[in-house]
Amino acid sequence: MILSVHDPATGSVLAELSDATREDVVAAVRRSREAQPAWGALGVDVRARVIARFRDLLLEDRLGMAQTVSRESGKPFAEALGVDVLICLDAAQWCATEGPGILRSESIRLMNPLFLGRVSHVEREPLGVVGIVSPWNYPLAIPGSNALHALLAGNTVVLKPASFTPMSALRFAGLLHKAGVPNDVMQVVVGSGQVTGDALVNADVDRLIFTGSVLVGHAVEAKLRERSVKSCMELGGSDPAIVLADAPFDVAVRGVLWGRFTNAGQTCAATKRVFVHRSLYDRFVAEAVRHASALRLGDPMTPDTDIGALCDPRAVDEMTAFVEDARKRGARVLCGGHARPDLGKQFFEPTILVDVPADARVLTEEVFGPILPIVPFGDEDEAVRLANASAFGLSASVWTSDTKHGHDLARRIVAGTVNVNDVAYTYAASETPWGGFKDSGHGLTHGRWGLLEMTRLRHINVTPPDPIAGRPWYFPYGAQLRDFFDQGTQFLYGSLKQKARTGPGLTSNLLRRRKQK
Repeated sequence: MILSVHDPATGSVLAELSDATREDVVAAVRRSREAQPAWGALGVDVRARVIARFRDLLLEDRLGMAQTVSRESGKPFAEALGVDVLICLDAAQWCATEGPGILRSESIRLMNPLFLGRVSHVEREPLGVVGIVSPWNYPLAIPGSNALHALLAGNTVVLKPASFTPMSALRFAGLLHKAGVPNDVMQVVVGSGQVTGDALVNADVDRLIFTGSVLVGHAVEAKLRERSVKSCMELGGSDPAIVLADAPFDVAVRGVLWGRFTNAGQTCAATKRVFVHRSLYDRFVAEAVRHASALRLGDPMTPDTDIGALCDPRAVDEMTAFVEDARKRGARVLCGGHARPDLGKQFFEPTILVDVPADARVLTEEVFGPILPIVPFGDEDEAVRLANASAFGLSASVWTSDTKHGHDLARRIVAGTVNVNDVAYTYAASETPWGGFKDSGHGLTHGRWGLLEMTRLRHINVTPPDPIAGRPWYFPYGAQLRDFFDQGTQFLYGSLKQKARTGPGLTSNLLRRRKQK
């Protein structure tokens, strides 16, 4: 079958690609497994140099890559360049410079005197084949950063990009191949989730990284669990922002609006619910409406466009349904709330809602589009309760002039990442971990934590033929061994008086045990 890739802003066909069948996916995974030993044997320093070459190639191709991302996803060109391309570049830089040190073997100090002369260390080795099922909202940043971590760790990768945005992934893989990654080490399989994606989930992979909806993610996780396949699930969010009475007002307004409307609201870590202290509420709402009404919708390739097209053709109807549900429950629409067919079939205005009841869908479900409900609160306990009243726990933000207090409040919010006085941006900080709680998924990507999840740990202990303390716990047993362990535990973990009393007997007992070797 043929997969047609459309420009969400114009509806024009950008490319027609062949769908990968189930057999194609199985064959790709098989080639990946066969290629993995040689790739893993290169060593982390060699792989880091290859990734550094990829970084240089992506830097040269940054404008072309950003154009590909923008045209197939519908996001403004500036966002494609400043978020997708930048995040992938930063991930490559971090992998090439910081990653090798994290993956090196690590010695363990053995504290027990009985283990004198023995040496332990842990090594990190590749898992094998890593499958990646990636979304369309950040078609380079998300699969790119995940694939780079997997490759640096010595794994091979089979990537299934979203069917709306496969061209960014193909261009990404092409640059990796040009940098020196063998074709079978980094493969892209294009197709639908029902066929190609399902085939990858059921294929012989050692780990699967899935980014998508809760419903599909839970079904995927159930299949993987049956086969004991390691997984990382990022299943979206309904991220709260808490604006305290002492918040830096202008920064909070601008930050919350950017956090909600960047990428037309199609961001897992978008600010999807904002709770504002009553003392600021009316002023905050007025400023938010003023700023949101000034945002410019239009052609993503035009430099002054703030909000482009929605990527999914079904999203306009979904946004309309969210707004109508809120209206029926008593909410008021202060700006936006409508599709913009004059611009194209997949445009929707930035929308602000107030007087939103707690049972409205915009507060209870993930809204993947440009709709922002603003809700007042009285005290911080109420704000925390409202923020945590969600099935999701991906990220959140707190806005306050007292950063220490903001840090303390952040600890009360159930989310994988909580920002104080900013929002969402830490996904671009390659050093920091990324992952969520509750229905937002499990597992980590990014930083040392995400890199180490691409490996398995092996502990190696080396004992010399005749260790200093011998092997006193070997057979034969008897009263002597009983006394040895009794004296030993008191000497190792007891008071100074116990150490002084048991030391001589322990030493003679140990010498007797050594003579029996």
